Amino acid sequence: MTWILGRCCALGKLTAVGSLLLFLATSSIALAHSPAEEQAIKDAEKATPVVHSFRGCGAFGDETGDRLLNHLKNRVDVPSSYLTVSIDMIVSMRAPKPIEGQIKREDWREVDTAFVGQFEGAAITVEGYLAGVRPEGAEKTNCGATQPERIDFHIWLVGNPPKKMPNSKLNDRRRAVVVEITPRLRAEHPEWTKTAIQKLVDQKRRVRVSGWLMLDQDHPEQLRKTRGTLWEIHPVTAIEIFSAGQWRALGQ
Repeated sequence: MTWILGRCCALGKLTAVGSLLLFLATSSIALAHSPAEEQAIKDAEKATPVVHSFRGCGAFGDETGDRLLNHLKNRVDVPSSYLTVSIDMIVSMRAPKPIEGQIKREDWREVDTAFVGQFEGAAITVEGYLAGVRPEGAEKTNCGATQPERIDFHIWLVGNPPKKMPNSKLNDRRRAVVVEITPRLRAEHPEWTKTAIQKLVDQKRRVRVSGWLMLDQDHPEQLRKTRGTLWEIHPVTAIEIFSAGQWRALGQ
């Protein structure tokens, strides 16, 4: 890097130097990757998912979809403790290219399954701000149900108070971590309403979201548009708000 800067300056190409520095300053995804946090996630216990039938929808959802992915999304067990991880760490995490897209997990190569398995299933807590919430429609995970009480809430978690995209009413989600509230766990938390979550978005409240780290390989087309990574907190098992100097559960 010293040689590059010296060479550029010698040639008087200050704009090139500026471009390089801008690149380094904005490449926080690469620079924020923490080997210590990565190792902590690898070392974290990966509990066997507990899943049960929910309103007629079985553990694997609509089994014409990705049964193994559905099973992870439908887990209902709640961790007794969580590993605190930075949002930058999650955004920096990548997935093996061969599995990106709607490639069913049963068709993954062993090497890709092993790579994902190093991280997936860790119980984590991430602090940040909510940039938006959207009730989902019919999904194979939920057996195609569309009733309000049987759909997911798709939420975007970002590291700083959200800002609008240029010429848009929507918040910038390009570096967001997607966190999903599933109907199975929402049934245990009636306070987790769309209205309550939207209020957190609008008020730019600092939150702490906890749950299971999971890779959703289905949506690579959203990367750098409405998500920063394919890694999610899915399902969410706890939502807390920072208030009066302490964390308290949403609804308390």
